[in-house]
Amino acid sequence: LGCGCAFDASETRATVTLAPAASWLALSSAVLNGGAITLQPGAHVLNATVPADYDGVSPEPTALLRDWAEAEGWSSESCIGLLTAASMRTLRIASRSADGVTVTAIVTAGITNARAAGDDADYFVLRTVGAPPPGTINTIVLTDAQLSPAALVEAFALAVESKCAACADLGIVSVKSGRPAQGTGTDCTVLCSQVGGTPVRY
Repeated sequence: LGCGCAFDASETRATVTLAPAASWLALSSAVLNGGAITLQPGAHVLNATVPADYDGVSPEPTALLRDWAEAEGWSSESCIGLLTAASMRTLRIASRSADGVTVTAIVTAGITNARAAGDDADYFVLRTVGAPPPGTINTIVLTDAQLSPAALVEAFALAVESKCAACADLGIVSVKSGRPAQGTGTDCTVLCSQVGGTPVRY
């Protein structure tokens, strides 16, 4: 993966082990430990599958990921966790380097739950007609650059915009409205920046 990180994948999960020589700044919309946090050296980012009929309610998603992390012997406080009903066979990795900085993207993608911005939310029907069809685009981006707070937010936005652009290029449309989709209703994005790397201000 570059950045001194390790990667492991199975039929049910993909795991990034962050480089043990540095701390990491993370910004994410993840289920477990989402938001802006600092991860300790050797922390983990877990992208795990759930059954297609998982309703997102029982078991509670955060507790589910916390239990899985602790079963691996990891601290659940130093693990970012994502869920998906998409197959791990969709997993793709791409890496690019320029001017001494490396960026790696790890993506799993399901689109049966494709949505356009502004589509009606599914939350209100979860308990009455079941969860929406399975489909989630989970994106993990790693860089060995130390991004400033502004650059971290900008890079996160670019990762989301890139997902939207890919959906447009592939002609994906919302299963609800038929309008061009920007992703699915359950997408998550994670950005990790290595502390002590090449400084990037913007």
